[in-house]
Amino acid sequence: MKEKITNIVKDYKKIFPTEYTAFVKQQIQVREGMINEFASFKGDLAIERRLFDTPATLHEMFSQNLNKEELTWFKSKTGGRWFAKNFKEFRASNKI
Repeated sequence: MKEKITNIVKDYKKIFPTEYTAFVKQQIQVREGMINEFASFKGDLAIERRLFDTPATLHEMFSQNLNKEELTWFKSKTGGRWFAKNFKEFRASNKI
């Protein structure tokens, strides 16, 4: 499963390099605007927080290439933490 996700990301970067580069630049700007390294927001009382963001194209590639079980794991806290740790450019915050 992890290898499959890794290969999807590699394919995305290869097929859509311009979109990937623009997304990474945007993520850097978003993280710089946060009040702390954990993506907290003023007045945010939520227990859960966003671990990562993906461009729409990459999201669609995951949806098309992962089966239901793989998508469930990917969207879980465990899967999200793994993805954010291994693909730091997609992190929603500087720290996980």
